Amino acid sequence: MFTTSLFGNPPILWGVMAELALLLAIVYTSWGNLAFGTAPIGSEVWLFAGLFALVMLTLEELRKAVVRRLASAPD
Repeated sequence: MFTTSLFGNPPILWGVMAELALLLAIVYTSWGNLAFGTAPIGSEVWLFAGLFALVMLTLEELRKAVVRRLASAPD
């Protein structure tokens, strides 16, 4: 079975961190708001998005567990 760790691909991690830093700079700085027409995101939106992401992650992990179990079941 093929498994990888969370830190198995450093270039991807650096790219994700850079993307998040740029996103936060655009959304939470005055120059970013002016240049891109954005506004700071409220805590209630972050809470909703975080809960939604957690539910989606949980469902995906359950789906993968079912697929693994079906793949290893004897015919």
